[in-house]
Amino acid sequence: MSAASSRTYTIIAGTYNASLLKLTFDPSTSSLSLSETISTSTSAGGPFDAVNPSWLEPHPTQNDLAYAADQSPEGRVVLFRTSPSGNVSLVASAPTGGFRPAHACTTADGRWVVLPHFNDGRVVALKVDPNKGAAAFDASSRFEIVYTGSGPMPLQAVAHPHMAVEHPTSGNVFVIDLGSDRIHELRLNASDTWEPVQSIVVQPAGSGPRHMRFSQDGLSAYLLCELTSTIHTFRVAAPSRGSSTPTLFEPVSVRSFLPPGAADAAEDKKLAGGEILLPKDGRQVIVSNRNDGNSGGDAIAVFPLDPPNSPELNTDPGFYRTGGLHLRGVELDLFEQKYLLAANMLSSSLTMFERDLNDAAGALKVVAKADVPKGVQVTTLLWVRP
Repeated sequence: MSAASSRTYTIIAGTYNASLLKLTFDPSTSSLSLSETISTSTSAGGPFDAVNPSWLEPHPTQNDLAYAADQSPEGRVVLFRTSPSGNVSLVASAPTGGFRPAHACTTADGRWVVLPHFNDGRVVALKVDPNKGAAAFDASSRFEIVYTGSGPMPLQAVAHPHMAVEHPTSGNVFVIDLGSDRIHELRLNASDTWEPVQSIVVQPAGSGPRHMRFSQDGLSAYLLCELTSTIHTFRVAAPSRGSSTPTLFEPVSVRSFLPPGAADAAEDKKLAGGEILLPKDGRQVIVSNRNDGNSGGDAIAVFPLDPPNSPELNTDPGFYRTGGLHLRGVELDLFEQKYLLAANMLSSSLTMFERDLNDAAGALKVVAKADVPKGVQVTTLLWVRP
């Protein structure tokens, strides 16, 4: 038995229910179980206050730290510590000054956290120093920009920043705006403050870009569009770090990731893309769909990339059913990336897949399932690092 298969994994799940869930996965017995529900209300004994800790993001340089974006009307970001066994403790918490932050992006050096706010078009960046404990967030460094714009679909009446992602070589941050069909570029200038660079229009109108990933070399980008269930790929020419030159995105491919038989379900607009992942080896791009009405549950699509990190999507994807409804959070383990956990938000269930690391197609196999209490809506997943 390999070291990876003999390891027991701990996962923290965020929810829309003022709670975190501690999960345990044992590959040797194919068991996935809920081991603890952690309140995110200090009045109920929780480690910190968060109404909707709906996005969890690992710290890039310190394995025991992570962020929670609290998607609440007041808007809050929490820096917390995890033990190897999944115990959670507060480091620092700060208001974001925006309405319902949907995501948290940390810069690779760990100095900044960037928070897109879905409901009010606001993007906020805060400088962070975990060594300062409760004063980790530097309010004096706060940057804010409010985006405007709209699109032709009902969900696009206003700008909806949904995700922020850092380019691996330039360090520029890209805000994915579902409401205006745009990708906004920000950079840190010589004064160590953020400034806008450009806004890129995503075609066709009404695509609703949601999340994006870069290849590790930064030469390819993969954009998931929620409203059309399509993946858009680009060749990327990034400027040198610190340059004010805009990044160039050359469109390459647009492919649907609707599973077979789901095209009719898309007509009522309930079917929507969810998450996009790019494993470290760059051999596949993984995307998820929600609400296609199939009795086998929502589907994950896996597109092979040949060569690795290519923006060309020349091979049809494989589809893998979760058995659950409204597939929301999807995350690879942070070790060998052998396991993929999927959160089925509206059926209060989770599905663990094993990836075939020797298969160029990236085939998935269900190895475990677990239910959480009825009504608990799992939205995000954090694999705990030792």
